Amino acid sequence: MDKKKLWGKLLKKLFLSVPVITLGGLTVISLIASWAFEFRLLLLNILPLVFGVLTIGTVLQMFLLSGEEMAREALNELKGEVADAHEQRLDVFYKKLSKDGDPRTHKALNDTRELARAIKSALGEDSKLDAQSRLQMHDRVDRLFADCVDRLENSLSLIESARNISDHSIQRKILETREKIIDEIATMISYLGKILQRIQTLNVGEPPDHAEFVQIMSDLDEGIEIAKQVDERMKKLERRHRQTE
Repeated sequence: MDKKKLWGKLLKKLFLSVPVITLGGLTVISLIASWAFEFRLLLLNILPLVFGVLTIGTVLQMFLLSGEEMAREALNELKGEVADAHEQRLDVFYKKLSKDGDPRTHKALNDTRELARAIKSALGEDSKLDAQSRLQMHDRVDRLFADCVDRLENSLSLIESARNISDHSIQRKILETREKIIDEIATMISYLGKILQRIQTLNVGEPPDHAEFVQIMSDLDEGIEIAKQVDERMKKLERRHRQTE
């Protein structure tokens, strides 16, 4: 999450609140009035200072008393914007996948998105896990989802490369590599489906089973490491195909 954007949203909430805008406006008006009278009236000279101090005091008071709630609202808004942008990118990618003429990749992307939504819901505020645990688990699951989408993009790239090659033996090898990637995607989707079931079961307990949480986290870490190894292997195969093109 972009911390600069988060702070920007928080400050916007603080300084664009009704009390701060009102006092800030009075500060400016009194300053203009004082300037109009060439700073000769003592009361008008004092008012900008008073309203300025009240403005700063109001900002500090709001930050101290409601800062946590405002930060949570800003974070949720930012998460919503990031999620919307991500969904839009996936919509565009779904249309690009139509070029491969393979219904398996369309189904894989749909399954991935549905699982992402289901796990996000299972790790929402209604979850019995604490916020830190939900964040840790969500981060790992997001990495696995991103890996699925990356592999779908690779599968599209490979089939486009195969179509541009006249040598049938090279074309066959590229398509074989693509088949392996699609198999890996299916395996990953199945794996994430099982993770979803375990998270849902975890939410049933009162309190949640800590040992099971630790095990799920360990399995997710292992899944991320396996995904890295598979990606490296696939990249080597792709490099070999490019060298023979």
